[in-house]
Amino acid sequence: MVSQISRAEETRGWFSPGVVGIGGASLLADIGHEIPTALLPSLLTGFGAPAFALGMIEGVANGAAGIARLGGGPIADDPERRRAAALGGYTATAILSALIGAATATWQVGILRVGAWTSRGLRVPARNALLADIVSPEVYGRAYGFERAMDNLGAILGPLLALVLVGVLGDAHHDSAFGDSWTARRRSNPVRDPPGASIEGAKPHRDQVCFSVCIQRGTRTAVHRHIGVRDG
Repeated sequence: MVSQISRAEETRGWFSPGVVGIGGASLLADIGHEIPTALLPSLLTGFGAPAFALGMIEGVANGAAGIARLGGGPIADDPERRRAAALGGYTATAILSALIGAATATWQVGILRVGAWTSRGLRVPARNALLADIVSPEVYGRAYGFERAMDNLGAILGPLLALVLVGVLGDAHHDSAFGDSWTARRRSNPVRDPPGASIEGAKPHRDQVCFSVCIQRGTRTAVHRHIGVRDG
């Protein structure tokens, strides 16, 4: 009887601040992932990259993420390293994804994307282990189901947010620091300028602006929320 009461109390208490924190981190981090995914084709087109470049970048990045998950398993099994692996993965993914906005060539986008996805894959086993630490086995399904639901919600909201921010922030930040790198690219490719176009007045690519503005804000919040998650 006592064990049944205790089990019922554990079931009712699965929705703890730790579970909410990890779910919130998954939500915000996935929004940060989906924003660059939605903007990447347009960004590569602006660099004059061929159509197969997107598939190559995404294929290599996804492969690297899978290998990183395999390598992150032993790290997640170590209680002393799993928290550092999770936080380091969130932080590195956010930084590398934001740096894509400063890229001036397709190969730079590819390196940053692969690095971001490697960090993303590395943190997954550690995040799952942390979630298992803060709930009892009787409610694993509820806790992991909530985390996955937040992740999928982020995958929906990310592209929608990207569309909004491209329209709202694209023109508002035309004098940003990306203007210099955009002008340099235009000078190196003068053939693409329409007749009478002014290089000095050219605007930085809207997608570059949104990469840095959106990802730095959203994923930074995700990392901060994840830092606040307690193990017990």
